Amino acid sequence: KKELAKAGEIGSQSHSWIEWTIKRQLMHDVGPCPVIVPAAQYAVAAWERWKDSVNFKPLLCEQAVWSERLEYAGTMDLLAEINGEVTLLDWKTGKAIYPESFLQNAAYRYAVAEMGLLPKPHGEIKGMIVRLPKVETDPEFEAKEVPGDLGDLIEAFISVRQLWGWLNAKEELVEVVGV
Repeated sequence: KKELAKAGEIGSQSHSWIEWTIKRQLMHDVGPCPVIVPAAQYAVAAWERWKDSVNFKPLLCEQAVWSERLEYAGTMDLLAEINGEVTLLDWKTGKAIYPESFLQNAAYRYAVAEMGLLPKPHGEIKGMIVRLPKVETDPEFEAKEVPGDLGDLIEAFISVRQLWGWLNAKEELVEVVGV
């Protein structure tokens, strides 16, 4: 539990620093720079290497998004132009990029389009996951474009959301019945 908490702290601190940096670039009132522990600096340094490897132009950072049609909401990490293409980015500080990250990214892209937050004119919004390391032995970033058709990913997201709702309703039923 202690190691998980420590890893979570590293992820939270690096996320806060990246958010602060991007919002500052967007000319937002950001307050003082967050203090991060040395272990979080690996993730921050990897973020900087990734950002410097692409033509990076942030558009929106830590934006609440929702779909009234599909009834969900969340907070996306970043909408930016990456090498000239509008891209919704999620950054992760885990050991790998997991498939559920693609579904989350697709849901955010769908909501961004539904809300009309895209710059004009725009083509298809791309999705990307950027994994950042937390330890010195894993010093490099990993960036993956979200594969697949947005429509197919949204269908999968809806199915997962329905399963989550069913499982939570089942837990409540078990508590009520006392099983």
